Amino acid sequence: TRIARLTDLPRSLKELNLIFCQEVPVEEFEMLDERFFHLEVLILRNTKIAKLIGLPKGLKFLDLSSCNRLASGQFEALNESFSHLEMLILINSEITKLGCLPKSLKSLDLSFCQNIISQELEQLRAFKKLQAIYLPYAFKDDPIVQSLKLIKSKIFI
Repeated sequence: TRIARLTDLPRSLKELNLIFCQEVPVEEFEMLDERFFHLEVLILRNTKIAKLIGLPKGLKFLDLSSCNRLASGQFEALNESFSHLEMLILINSEITKLGCLPKSLKSLDLSFCQNIISQELEQLRAFKKLQAIYLPYAFKDDPIVQSLKLIKSKIFI
């Protein structure tokens, strides 16, 4: 289905999958919290989203994979105000800082994220609820990852 305007969708949606929806105007993403109060699952993989303002704070699942218009600093908007967020998928994203992400996360997918430096992985120790972490292959022999494996049971590379 082709979606050109999000205002055409019912307000009561709990899940919204916009994967590869390139027709949705950038400014529409900034009004998601005003439009969809009950949204829990949001998939924006490979869309034109450029800012992370206006996302519903009640989200439990968020996929921002391959959203190449999102600059590194934009991910700092995904902070503790997203206290319900349990699963965050950032495959092939520009994220560099992990400490700002909500500590409520149970699963974090950073596969193919090439801008994360090894020392930044130390921030993952603060994520007490984290059960699964997906990391870029470049970290397979990293000593920090090896030490994290002692505390976190499921680290996938």
